[in-house]
Amino acid sequence: MSCLSRVCQACETGYYLTSSKECVPCPAHCDQCSDSSTCTLCTTPYLLYQSQCGSSCPATTFASNGQCLGCPNDCDQCSDSSTCTLCTTPFLLYQSQCGSSCPAATFVSNGQCIDCPQYCDQCSPTSTCSQCTSPYLLYQSAQCVSPCDGPRFISGSECFGKLLLLLN
Repeated sequence: MSCLSRVCQACETGYYLTSSKECVPCPAHCDQCSDSSTCTLCTTPYLLYQSQCGSSCPATTFASNGQCLGCPNDCDQCSDSSTCTLCTTPFLLYQSQCGSSCPAATFVSNGQCIDCPQYCDQCSPTSTCSQCTSPYLLYQSAQCVSPCDGPRFISGSECFGKLLLLLN
C-alpha cells in the first residue's frame, strides 16, 4: 500500500482503492476488484464468473485462463469454446457440435449421432445396416460387403450365402 495519513494512492493485492482513498479488502478469494462485490481477478485456483470467484465453473461454461467462459449455443457441457460434450435437449451431439438432426449415415443414441458401420448409408441403433453405399451390397441383411464373390449370389441389391437345394 502507498498511504500517507490514511490517504492511499494504491493498494496491495486483495484490496481496492475507494473514492475516499482508503484501501478496503476485496471479496473472498479475489486478488483484484473494483469494489466490494466486483472481482476482476481471482486467487489461484479460483475461477472468475460474473465478477465472483468460485472453485468451479457452472453448467454451460468452461474454465480458461482463470475464468469461466460460455459454451457454444445449444451446448450444456463443453471443454472449450468449440468442443461440446453434452447438448441442450432436444439438440443432438455429433463430432463435438450440437445440431437439430443427425447427418446421413448416422443413428441417434442417448442424444448423440453415432456413425453407421463403414460403407453403410442407413443403419439402426444396433449398427445393423439396412442400406449400403454403392457399389457395396447388403449381406445377410446386416452388413455391407464388396460385390459378391466366391460362394455368394446377388438377389436384387442383396448378397446371400451359398444356395443349397435339397431334392426329395
